Amino acid sequence: LPANGWLGETGRLLTAGLMLEIRLSIREKPFRFPPQLENDLGLKKWIDPAGREFGFRLHREGRYWMTIYNFGTFVVEPGGSEAEGFPEDGVEPGRFQEVFFHLVAPWMLQRQDWECLHASAVLTEAGVVAFCGPAGRGKSTLARACQERGALAYADDAVPFLIRDGLAMAASI
Repeated sequence: LPANGWLGETGRLLTAGLMLEIRLSIREKPFRFPPQLENDLGLKKWIDPAGREFGFRLHREGRYWMTIYNFGTFVVEPGGSEAEGFPEDGVEPGRFQEVFFHLVAPWMLQRQDWECLHASAVLTEAGVVAFCGPAGRGKSTLARACQERGALAYADDAVPFLIRDGLAMAASI
């Protein structure tokens, strides 16, 4: 991506005045999926590259429900920037947040003005360099190699971006 940001005096990355706002509120109460929704025809099952079902998403009654099996459920308002999360028993809050920012936050951003690449990225003097590809193909390894040569870590697993006035601008989540 072309140069899109700069380092401020504090070393914090500024992205052309753009601000990503995605929040997760973790709820301790257990989430019970309404039974009538589990059998809804609009239910979209998520399948991993090995062909195994690992969760599902459903848009109904003005909300999205996303469940990752043996992990938890996220509830999101369309176009919203906040999600409620309901981890299953035994799931550590830090791991729950990590999965939210890797799987759910990019999906939420795509419902706003952003697109998201499945990528790792570094910040160089020329701008953000994103390494895209399927899981396990070396995106993070390439990013680490660039960091060893002076680039700054920018993103791992998801790189949101927009095109404004012919310029690609990336952000980090």
